Amino acid sequence: MVGIEWLTVTAAARRLGITRTAVYSRIKRGTLQTQTDNHGHQLVNVDTNVTRDTLRKVTRDTVTPTLNPEPSTEPPHPRQDVSEMIPASVLRDTVEAIQQAHGAALAALEQRLLQQDANHLAEVDRLVGQVHAERAFWIERADAAEVRAEAAEQRLADSRRPWWSRLFGTSRRSSIRES
Repeated sequence: MVGIEWLTVTAAARRLGITRTAVYSRIKRGTLQTQTDNHGHQLVNVDTNVTRDTLRKVTRDTVTPTLNPEPSTEPPHPRQDVSEMIPASVLRDTVEAIQQAHGAALAALEQRLLQQDANHLAEVDRLVGQVHAERAFWIERADAAEVRAEAAEQRLADSRRPWWSRLFGTSRRSSIRES
Protein backbone atom coordinates (compact mmCIF):
# COMPACT_ATOMS: atom_id res chain seq x y z
CA MET A 1 0.00 0.00 0.00
CA VAL A 2 1.24 3.48 -0.82
CA GLY A 3 1.52 5.77 2.17
CA ILE A 4 1.02 9.47 1.69
CA GLU A 5 2.20 12.19 4.04
CA TRP A 6 1.65 15.94 4.01
CA LEU A 7 4.94 17.62 4.88
CA THR A 8 6.20 21.18 4.96
CA VAL A 9 8.37 22.27 2.05
CA THR A 10 11.54 21.96 4.14
CA ALA A 11 10.62 18.48 5.44
CA ALA A 12 9.64 17.36 1.93
CA ALA A 13 12.99 18.57 0.61
CA ARG A 14 14.81 16.56 3.30
CA ARG A 15 12.70 13.47 2.64
CA LEU A 16 13.21 13.66 -1.13
CA GLY A 17 16.89 14.60 -0.85
CA ILE A 18 16.55 17.78 -2.90
CA THR A 19 16.64 21.49 -2.16
CA ARG A 20 13.66 23.63 -1.21
CA THR A 21 14.04 25.43 -4.54
CA ALA A 22 13.71 22.11 -6.35
CA VAL A 23 10.56 21.35 -4.35
CA TYR A 24 9.09 24.72 -5.36
CA SER A 25 10.04 24.04 -8.98
CA ARG A 26 8.26 20.69 -8.87
CA ILE A 27 5.21 22.33 -7.33
CA LYS A 28 5.23 24.91 -10.10
CA ARG A 29 5.52 22.21 -12.76
CA GLY A 30 2.70 20.27 -11.14
CA THR A 31 4.66 17.12 -10.25
CA LEU A 32 3.99 17.63 -6.54
CA GLN A 33 0.58 18.33 -5.04
CA THR A 34 0.17 20.99 -2.37
CA GLN A 35 -2.41 22.30 0.02
CA THR A 36 -2.47 25.03 2.66
CA ASP A 37 -2.98 24.20 6.33
CA ASN A 38 -5.01 26.23 8.82
CA HIS A 39 -2.01 28.39 9.64
CA GLY A 40 -1.34 29.34 6.02
CA HIS A 41 1.68 27.07 5.57
CA GLN A 42 2.10 25.19 2.32
CA LEU A 43 2.11 21.40 2.71
CA VAL A 44 3.48 19.01 0.08
CA ASN A 45 2.03 15.57 -0.67
CA VAL A 46 4.94 13.08 -0.42
CA ASP A 47 4.80 9.32 -0.89
CA THR A 48 6.29 7.64 2.19
CA ASN A 49 7.74 4.82 0.07
CA VAL A 50 9.90 7.26 -1.91
CA THR A 51 13.53 7.28 -0.87
CA ARG A 52 16.51 9.20 -2.09
CA ASP A 53 17.68 6.24 -4.15
CA THR A 54 14.37 5.86 -5.97
CA LEU A 55 14.33 9.55 -6.69
CA ARG A 56 17.74 9.44 -8.28
CA LYS A 57 16.37 7.19 -11.00
CA VAL A 58 15.18 8.82 -14.19
CA THR A 59 11.80 10.45 -13.76
CA ARG A 60 9.78 12.46 -16.19
CA ASP A 61 10.99 15.76 -14.76
CA THR A 62 14.72 15.00 -14.60
CA VAL A 63 17.31 14.98 -17.33
CA THR A 64 20.13 12.47 -17.52
CA PRO A 65 23.19 13.72 -19.34
CA THR A 66 24.74 11.56 -22.01
CA LEU A 67 28.49 11.21 -21.92
CA ASN A 68 29.13 10.38 -25.55
CA PRO A 69 26.46 11.81 -27.78
CA GLU A 70 26.27 10.15 -31.14
CA PRO A 71 27.36 12.39 -33.99
CA SER A 72 24.59 13.61 -36.21
CA THR A 73 24.48 12.21 -39.71
CA GLU A 74 23.12 15.48 -41.10
CA PRO A 75 25.40 18.44 -41.66
CA PRO A 76 24.81 21.33 -39.28
CA HIS A 77 23.62 23.61 -42.09
CA PRO A 78 21.99 22.15 -45.15
CA ARG A 79 23.72 23.22 -48.31
CA GLN A 80 21.83 25.07 -50.97
CA ASP A 81 22.19 24.54 -54.64
CA VAL A 82 24.07 27.24 -56.46
CA SER A 83 20.91 27.95 -58.47
CA GLU A 84 18.98 28.76 -55.25
CA MET A 85 21.58 31.21 -53.93
CA ILE A 86 20.74 34.92 -53.93
CA PRO A 87 23.35 37.31 -55.31
CA ALA A 88 25.12 39.48 -52.76
CA SER A 89 24.13 42.70 -54.54
CA VAL A 90 20.43 41.85 -54.12
CA LEU A 91 20.96 41.09 -50.44
CA ARG A 92 22.88 44.34 -50.01
CA ASP A 93 20.10 46.34 -51.68
CA THR A 94 17.51 44.61 -49.50
CA VAL A 95 19.43 45.38 -46.33
CA GLU A 96 19.80 49.05 -47.36
CA ALA A 97 16.06 49.30 -48.11
CA ILE A 98 15.22 47.82 -44.72
CA GLN A 99 17.61 50.25 -43.01
CA GLN A 100 16.03 53.20 -44.82
CA ALA A 101 12.51 52.05 -43.94
CA HIS A 102 13.42 51.61 -40.31
CA GLY A 103 15.34 54.87 -40.34
CA ALA A 104 12.20 56.71 -41.46
CA ALA A 105 10.14 54.92 -38.82
CA LEU A 106 12.75 55.76 -36.20
CA ALA A 107 12.70 59.44 -37.20
CA ALA A 108 8.89 59.45 -36.98
CA LEU A 109 9.05 57.88 -33.54
CA GLU A 110 11.65 60.41 -32.39
CA GLN A 111 9.42 63.25 -33.63
CA ARG A 112 6.42 61.77 -31.83
CA LEU A 113 8.46 61.41 -28.64
CA LEU A 114 9.59 65.05 -28.81
CA GLN A 115 5.95 66.15 -29.30
CA GLN A 116 4.86 64.06 -26.30
CA ASP A 117 7.69 65.54 -24.20
CA ALA A 118 6.53 69.04 -25.13
CA ASN A 119 2.94 68.12 -24.21
CA HIS A 120 4.08 66.69 -20.88
CA LEU A 121 6.13 69.80 -20.08
CA ALA A 122 3.14 72.03 -20.91
CA GLU A 123 0.93 69.91 -18.64
CA VAL A 124 3.51 70.08 -15.83
CA ASP A 125 3.66 73.89 -16.20
CA ARG A 126 -0.14 74.07 -16.09
CA LEU A 127 -0.27 71.92 -12.97
CA VAL A 128 2.47 73.97 -11.26
CA GLY A 129 0.51 77.15 -11.98
CA GLN A 130 -2.65 75.53 -10.63
CA VAL A 131 -0.83 74.47 -7.45
CA HIS A 132 0.50 78.01 -6.94
CA ALA A 133 -2.98 79.49 -7.45
CA GLU A 134 -4.51 77.02 -4.98
CA ARG A 135 -1.76 77.77 -2.47
CA ALA A 136 -2.39 81.52 -2.75
CA PHE A 137 -6.14 80.89 -2.35
CA TRP A 138 -5.66 78.87 0.83
CA ILE A 139 -3.18 81.38 2.27
CA GLU A 140 -5.76 84.12 1.65
CA ARG A 141 -8.44 82.00 3.33
CA ALA A 142 -6.15 81.38 6.32
CA ASP A 143 -5.43 85.11 6.66
CA ALA A 144 -9.16 85.91 6.52
CA ALA A 145 -9.86 83.27 9.16
CA GLU A 146 -7.15 84.75 11.36
CA VAL A 147 -8.69 88.23 11.05
CA ARG A 148 -12.13 86.81 11.92
CA ALA A 149 -10.66 85.00 14.93
CA GLU A 150 -9.03 88.20 16.19
CA ALA A 151 -12.32 90.11 15.79
CA ALA A 152 -14.18 87.34 17.67
CA GLU A 153 -11.61 87.48 20.46
CA GLN A 154 -12.03 91.26 20.69
CA ARG A 155 -15.83 90.93 20.83
CA LEU A 156 -15.48 88.27 23.55
CA ALA A 157 -13.15 90.51 25.56
CA ASP A 158 -15.61 93.41 25.16
CA SER A 159 -18.51 91.24 26.27
CA ARG A 160 -16.67 90.31 29.46
CA ARG A 161 -16.18 93.94 30.49
CA PRO A 162 -18.68 95.28 33.01
CA TRP A 163 -21.74 97.03 31.60
CA TRP A 164 -20.82 100.40 33.04
CA SER A 165 -17.36 100.15 31.41
CA ARG A 166 -18.92 99.45 28.07
CA LEU A 167 -21.39 102.34 28.59
CA PHE A 168 -18.76 104.93 29.54
CA GLY A 169 -16.03 103.46 27.36
CA THR A 170 -13.43 103.09 30.08
CA SER A 171 -12.99 101.19 33.27
CA ARG A 172 -12.37 102.66 36.70
CA ARG A 173 -9.28 100.58 37.18
CA SER A 174 -7.64 101.82 33.99
CA SER A 175 -8.27 105.47 34.95
CA ILE A 176 -6.85 104.88 38.44
CA ARG A 177 -3.70 103.35 36.99
CA GLU A 178 -3.17 106.26 34.65
CA SER A 179 -3.09 108.75 37.47
